[in-house]
Amino acid sequence: MKATLTLKAKPSISGDLMKFLSNVQYAVLAFILSILFLLPSCGGGDDESNSATDVVDDGSDGEDCGTPEYASTFAAIQGEIFEEYGCTNSACHGSSPGSGNLDLTADNAYDQLVGVASSNSTMDRVDPGHHESSYLFEKLEAKVDSSVSTTGSPMPAGGFSALTEDHLEALHLWIDGGATEELVVAGTAELLSSCLPQASSLKIDVPDAPEAGVGVQMQSTAWSLPHDSENEVCLATYYDFTQTELIAEDQQFDCVGLADANNPSGKCFRVHKKVLAQDLLSHHSIVYLYTGVTGVLDDSISSRQFGPFTYKANAPDDPDNGVSCDPTVVDAATGFHQDCSGAVNDGCIIYGPQDYDFRNRIRFSGTQSSYNEAEFADGVYFELPMSGVVVWNSHAFNLSETDSTMAKYLNLELAAEEDQLYPAIEIFELGSVFSINVAPFVAEEICTTVTVEQGARLFTLSSHAHKRSTQWRIWEPPNTPCLAGEEACVAGPDERQIYLSNDYSDPVYLEYDTPVALDSANEEDRTYLSCVVIDNGSTESSPAVKQQSTSVEVPFPNLPGGPCADETVACMAGPNKGQLCGGVDSVCDDSPGDGQCDACPVRGGFTSDDEMFLPLGTYYLETN
Repeated sequence: MKATLTLKAKPSISGDLMKFLSNVQYAVLAFILSILFLLPSCGGGDDESNSATDVVDDGSDGEDCGTPEYASTFAAIQGEIFEEYGCTNSACHGSSPGSGNLDLTADNAYDQLVGVASSNSTMDRVDPGHHESSYLFEKLEAKVDSSVSTTGSPMPAGGFSALTEDHLEALHLWIDGGATEELVVAGTAELLSSCLPQASSLKIDVPDAPEAGVGVQMQSTAWSLPHDSENEVCLATYYDFTQTELIAEDQQFDCVGLADANNPSGKCFRVHKKVLAQDLLSHHSIVYLYTGVTGVLDDSISSRQFGPFTYKANAPDDPDNGVSCDPTVVDAATGFHQDCSGAVNDGCIIYGPQDYDFRNRIRFSGTQSSYNEAEFADGVYFELPMSGVVVWNSHAFNLSETDSTMAKYLNLELAAEEDQLYPAIEIFELGSVFSINVAPFVAEEICTTVTVEQGARLFTLSSHAHKRSTQWRIWEPPNTPCLAGEEACVAGPDERQIYLSNDYSDPVYLEYDTPVALDSANEEDRTYLSCVVIDNGSTESSPAVKQQSTSVEVPFPNLPGGPCADETVACMAGPNKGQLCGGVDSVCDDSPGDGQCDACPVRGGFTSDDEMFLPLGTYYLETN
């Protein structure tokens, strides 16, 4: 399934919910809108664009981590998976050409896997950055999880057991980390029980831009991502394609509502396909178009603005870093000022001019992985102005021991005449975020619905949640519209379930080859039901319970999330585990002095330690 989380924004906020929101909560809604985004075989069949990366530091960390020792994640996969599970024996893939014309011996495996087409599937054997479209992963996952379908037999075969969950996850991380041959992907040493050098901070090469007349490229600048850190930032860039020859006059159109201070030409262009690539450190990435009245360099309306604009190169030691720049002085070959961007704002809650809010921005691209290729259904497009301000929102982790930077690149392919019939509309339902309140050591399923307009043609569905979301399901119509917390808002019947995703960091993207027609006048026939399971440490194998002592402070008062209040804290263990303790450790004592009053409920909120519940999707109206 293709990832297609890149659409024209149309926030869906329940009118009933809005009646109960305070001004602060209304502001929080604006904030929430800003934070989103095989194969060894024995016995026939094919058992089955490498991202360039830079090694920041591949030396040993000097610690005695035991054996076995490997130089890279792929070398460990070779030894601990391909060799240990029998993939390299002579009956399978142990010789050239090997079963299925695949040789997985150490000298040949990488070259025969990465970027190589599978003869038994439309997928590559390994598609760098995309485990979900890698045939190797599908074949191995199918033996671990019987619900996963694949062509031929799940692997490994020949009497060998399925991969362990840890080994499969290591393969997942390696593929999504760019499927590099020589580097170390964070987290894989532990999963493979191997001694590896310290994790590499992975950077991708700048992708090639589309040719003139085919499309354009936008770029964020780089920003600092220190070692062993997590951050979420926003920064602004400016583009002006009117100063280039990238988009011909006959590919430009009069804008609908997008002729403003940053687009004085009043012209727009139409896009049918987007490819968003970013350095391999991100949890989510969202790209917004600002549609307010403030010019990119205008500070006369408000003391807040997108600037100051300075150079921010990928190389941390670039001598121009920090030097002032004018974003409106664009390169005629690209339409933007290379490495020039506004202030890097932590958190993205209060950012830019005062009218930069959900009413004056369009979310037009995003991904929850390092790479996202999104093509609309036939006939569908979205419009962007010929010039404008783009705000890049990124939530990233650097789990390596070396400081790095984060950057991303967006290629936009122009819509052909036959794909200029219907504008894309996004499902972005946040009405149930405030309903999340899961007690410590409890798992709870929360449900909500999304009703699309009559005449909708739905072609994608997906989801966005955080780390304590362990399952997300969706049911096709008919469903009775409801909000989370209502007695009738519960899971649907098995026969109408159409979506299951068990990995919050890599959610399933359901894409219909033929869009679903939703023409009924009865809104139940146009209503989709979504349910998420949020597990706040209910079992030993659950995500860890949220703790007051380790929760990150939110940067402004009255925002949801962050460390929970003392009156909501519960005991971590002991005879009173899960009971309220008011911030007093002694309430939790098993023996004197050993208690810990630290367990928090999980609420919807700002950080990755809080939760999200956002149904996503895309449709168009055939009546347009």
